[in-house]
Amino acid sequence: MTKQSDKIDIHLGNKIRKRRRRIGITREELAKAIPCYVSDLMKWEEGRARIGSGNLYKISLKLDVGIIDLFEGFEQADVVN
Repeated sequence: MTKQSDKIDIHLGNKIRKRRRRIGITREELAKAIPCYVSDLMKWEEGRARIGSGNLYKISLKLDVGIIDLFEGFEQADVVN
């Protein structure tokens, strides 16, 4: 069975990718800093996999952004369905 992406996974992935690009960090650099596989990071950024809390924390540190800022713009009503 294939997991369907949740809206929150897609939202977080988009925010991470945008922030990473804005500050000029490659996927390889971010994956090395976490550490994780580049393929895992790609799945997270594309919303095809969930990011664990520990990895989300490490990503926020490397991207110099607060975890709560990654959720900005996401409506709680989007996950209540």
